[in-house]
Amino acid sequence: MSNEVSEGMGIAVIGMAGRFPGAGSISEFWDNLVSGKDVLSVFTDEELGQHVPAELLRKEHYVKAGYVLDKVDGFDAAFFGYTPAEARTIDPQQRLFLECAWEAFEDAGHVPGREKSVGVFASITPSSYLPFDTSQFPGSEGRFFENLLGNDKDYAAARVAYKLDLKGPAFSVQSACSSSLVGICVACQALLDSQCDMALAGGASITLPEKTGYLSQEEGGFSLDGRCHAFDHRASGMNSGNGVAVVLLKRLEDAVADGDHIYGVIRGFAVNNDGSDKVGFIAPSVHGQRDVISEALAISGFDPGTISYVEAHGTGTPLGDPMEMRALVDAYGKEGLPCALASVKTNIGHLNSAAGAAGLIRALLNLEHRTLTPLLNFEKANPEIPFEETRFYPNTECKPWTETPLRAGVSSFGLGGTNAHVLLEEAPTVAQESENREAWHLIPLSARSEAALDQQTQRLRDSFKAHGEMNLSALAYTLQTGRTCLPHRGFLVCRDREDLAKLLEEGRWDRQNREPGKSQEKKLFFLFPGAGSEYAGMGRGLYEEEAVFREQVDKLSEIFKPLLDFDISTIICAKEDDAVANEVLHGTAGMAALFAVEYALARLWMHWGVEPSGCGGHSFGQYVAAVLCGVFSLEDAARVVVTRCRLMEKVQPGGMLVLFAPEESAQALLSGTLSLASVNTGTLCTVAGSPEDIDALENRLTEERIRFRRVPVERAGHNCLMEPILEEFKGIMQSVPMQAPSLPLLSNVSGSWMTAEEAVSAESWTVHIRQTVRFAENLATLLQDPDAILLEAGPGNG
Repeated sequence: MSNEVSEGMGIAVIGMAGRFPGAGSISEFWDNLVSGKDVLSVFTDEELGQHVPAELLRKEHYVKAGYVLDKVDGFDAAFFGYTPAEARTIDPQQRLFLECAWEAFEDAGHVPGREKSVGVFASITPSSYLPFDTSQFPGSEGRFFENLLGNDKDYAAARVAYKLDLKGPAFSVQSACSSSLVGICVACQALLDSQCDMALAGGASITLPEKTGYLSQEEGGFSLDGRCHAFDHRASGMNSGNGVAVVLLKRLEDAVADGDHIYGVIRGFAVNNDGSDKVGFIAPSVHGQRDVISEALAISGFDPGTISYVEAHGTGTPLGDPMEMRALVDAYGKEGLPCALASVKTNIGHLNSAAGAAGLIRALLNLEHRTLTPLLNFEKANPEIPFEETRFYPNTECKPWTETPLRAGVSSFGLGGTNAHVLLEEAPTVAQESENREAWHLIPLSARSEAALDQQTQRLRDSFKAHGEMNLSALAYTLQTGRTCLPHRGFLVCRDREDLAKLLEEGRWDRQNREPGKSQEKKLFFLFPGAGSEYAGMGRGLYEEEAVFREQVDKLSEIFKPLLDFDISTIICAKEDDAVANEVLHGTAGMAALFAVEYALARLWMHWGVEPSGCGGHSFGQYVAAVLCGVFSLEDAARVVVTRCRLMEKVQPGGMLVLFAPEESAQALLSGTLSLASVNTGTLCTVAGSPEDIDALENRLTEERIRFRRVPVERAGHNCLMEPILEEFKGIMQSVPMQAPSLPLLSNVSGSWMTAEEAVSAESWTVHIRQTVRFAENLATLLQDPDAILLEAGPGNG
């Protein structure tokens, strides 16, 4: 049953961003939640010794573990208009909160500062950076005012409002552990009261230095083993974690009207305090927790029995867990749907001021994916918690969430007694605009620097992983019209979601840098890949949809038929599992098919008005480049291709490996028949040789932990195994008509531009079969021109 848009109070969560232990993004956080990954870091004495006294490390109950947030010092200062010196004075909590605020807008598809009124409600753990900073950077203690502005939590919300040009209410919300969930409740109320039209809310908690432990004590609130065992019989407390969590909120009716993506809807929220109804100031109160849950339920209008998941406060203490369970049972009752119970503290530790927002994001991700992610570190129930007498159960496995409509509660309770509870419901089903599946979609991004553009592309990859069903027409529209156009730009063109997913994963962006006053004259060069890039069906889509491509493939199929007694279009248009196509794929017919696809692609680009200023190829791709540059006729090139392949089939079998290593390192690994077949980049080479030598090298690379991959070929090109066929090939080439290139043509042998003499020399083309392909030098030659654009005209990776 789908959840329809309902009347009454509703706050939509339209954007989220975060940095968590073991996860630099929301998508990585989700992956860790689904897999139940343990991200606790265990520290060595050497790591701890930099900040912890040796006598403390020797104590039996000193816990040498913590939840570390990677790249705490990673901040794109230039993106936000800070100098490095200015950025250094700012607490990392506030730096990363600012970055996550921007990312939440990006995730939601809105431009910061463009909305009429956006509020900011920030919760920041008291800074540990200021004393850490002054100890590391002598003289910084003299910058009192700068340090105050950069480190006091009072300025976190105002900093975000200033840098993102947000004009709604902006202030800090502090209530210890419950701060960020209380801030989210305050933000919801501000939206309902029309104080703002959108609201950012969340928290940041980063304690420095990160690599430090703590001295545990029985019933001291901090775990004896470093892990939080919420609701478990081993519960002894929790362990602090570092993290940032931010959500972007909007009134539900506005979000639906604007077509925003909605993670989930806040239907009820409440905040209260225990008062003095407890044994001590920092002790929990069953009554206080019960009352705040009951109030949130009353506001939501939910039947308590329809709540099927609770993201609990879950501190993992012997006293706190049973009290929280009693409050939950009192408020939600014993009748209704089975209710899964979890606590994100078991996954990432206790994030202090950011803990409530982190729990909310976990619950929203569960809603988004209709999946219940597991409570970690649970073995058997705390003896004071009779789960069997309730409808609650610790959810210890990742499983589908099938109750409808999906509804969840999120709790966060602060030391001192300020409690918050939020009721969530799955996003409403709304009519979606139809997607134009026949159109190509232009997906652009822009940023203020190359580093920022890299971050933008990563965020889009993360978003697509989380929302793979996104409407591409809407995505293209948002990115084209809903983004500030910044100097550093990238774009890609895709047809469907699968196409986009592949391009995003491969990072295949065309990039441009629009610097003021710089000439925009560009030179474009076609590059053609070599053997190993072919696959069955590599041109099927273009053959079906593009007439020019189809005409060129048909033309070459007719040229190759008498040479091969085979129709290469059956390979080009085959399905991936076509047995016949795959059987001949890496032989002569497969190479002819690769030649045809690359040539047809080049002609298609030229039909679209994309004319090359020159061409180059990698090994086998050199022949296509030579045809485009006028060295061979198409018919002569086809004959050369078939002759070359058939001669290579006469030599003994061989193999090739791509090594992720520089040329010097690869050379040191050569022995026997092994030779350096190609140098592709400064850290990527190909080695060729006999199967036995390739197998031995593969074993050595595995032992030495050098990355490599096999090339799907049956012969070892550019290797001594080719020497028996060189004279015969040279004799054939002497009969082939050749002309000086009409366009600049790169030479794999020299690494530079091919001279007219080389282009028409049978000896030059014969040497090409045996010598190392200097493709890295080819690229360096092209990139000497800063305006050069390189276009690969090939089938891609399949």
